[in-house]
Order: sequence, then structure tokens, then C-alpha cells
Amino acid sequence: MREIQGFLADMYAVEVSPDLISTVTAAVVAEVTAWQSRPLESVHAQLRKIIKTRGHFPTDEAATKLIWLAMRNITAKWELGAIHWKTAMNQFAILYEGRFTTPAV
Repeated sequence: MREIQGFLADMYAVEVSPDLISTVTAAVVAEVTAWQSRPLESVHAQLRKIIKTRGHFPTDEAATKLIWLAMRNITAKWELGAIHWKTAMNQFAILYEGRFTTPAV
């Protein structure tokens, strides 16, 4: 609470009561929770974990391939396909000819 009060005082030269901070925080908690649990957040979290685990990429192409493979594995678990995924798959098939296999339907 004091940290927020200090930040607002330093940045905006305003004094705010702890009650106001609590009221505002309570009002936005639901929105923040909804934002954090949006469908793409889990995809982003998985991609961040994969990239962090790998760490270094010698080329941009290596990073792109890793992300593509990760997305292929992530979306394989989905019950509904991604919007425009077929278009993306066609582009990957052109870019990575010989390495790209069309998943069985």
C-alpha cells in the first residue's frame, strides 16, 4: 500500500488514501485476472518457456524454426483449430519445403 502511495506521490504529486487504493484495486482485480487467463496467454507462456530453455539462437532462422515447431506442438492439443492456421501452414510449407508435413486429419 505504501509503495503505491509513494509511487503516485513521486510521479503525479498526489496523495491517495489506502482506502482509495483498496477500492481501485478491488475494482480492477477481475479484469486483470481475465486478461491474465485469456486464451493466448497460455500460448505465450509456453513459448516464453521454450525460448528461455533454449536460450541462444545462432540465427533468426533457428529461432523461427523453434517457434514454428513449438506452435505446431501447442496447437496439436487444441480441440478447435486456430483461425487462419491453414494459411499459416501453407506459408510454412513453402518456407520449409521438405521439412513440413501436413498433419493427418
